[in-house]
Amino acid sequence: MGSHTSQPWGRTSPSPLHFPAAMGSPDPICPSVRPPLISVLALHGFGNEAFDIFKQMETTGVKPNHVTFVGLLSACAHSGLVERGRWCFDVMKRVYVIEPQLYHYACMVDILSRAGLIDEAERFIRSMPMKPDAFVWGALLGGCQIHGKVELGERLAQYLIGLEPLNHAFYVNLCDIYAKANRFDDVKRIKSLMKERGIKKEVPGSSMIEIDGIVLEFSVRGSPDVVMEEVLLVLYQLNNDI
Repeated sequence: MGSHTSQPWGRTSPSPLHFPAAMGSPDPICPSVRPPLISVLALHGFGNEAFDIFKQMETTGVKPNHVTFVGLLSACAHSGLVERGRWCFDVMKRVYVIEPQLYHYACMVDILSRAGLIDEAERFIRSMPMKPDAFVWGALLGGCQIHGKVELGERLAQYLIGLEPLNHAFYVNLCDIYAKANRFDDVKRIKSLMKERGIKKEVPGSSMIEIDGIVLEFSVRGSPDVVMEEVLLVLYQLNNDI
């Protein structure tokens, strides 16, 4: 498919309503495109569309792998699909015999935490067969930030900052938790600590995938319609080139 490039995609793409491959036949999506497409759709909150791609994989006999389920679980987290998330975590083990790794557990914690099921998320972490890492605890911290769980959030943030003192995300989470609790002196204290340690909040992120030597970058900026246009443009290109 050409040389190794990094390409941020623009807005000159067709409407999803006029893209038959996104909906199935008559022009099915190339099998090698489906797993990364699920991940991109998941990142931007297109949960139902991600599951449409998964259904195509099932009907065409394409076996999902651990990356596929990371994408599906992420889609559930970003789209608030708690029951689908539980279903995914179950079938990956029971049906596809894929043993969950730390990143699958982190996604499941993210699903529960975003939905406000903080106690269940914490119990889920305690039941893990391996030691949870910063991504797993960070997902729970994110839920505390969203839902104003000050005591638990403060404890988690302090633990995570101890683990990764240069990771800006944990400081930002803690600042937001304090701000929502009207603890502005603590906000100032954390910001001063960030400045003292030379830690700056990073700019909005992006998602990158690689297929056959081509690196595709998706910015998280912009409206959902623009994001979908970017996704569909990439899909058109890959379907035509593979």
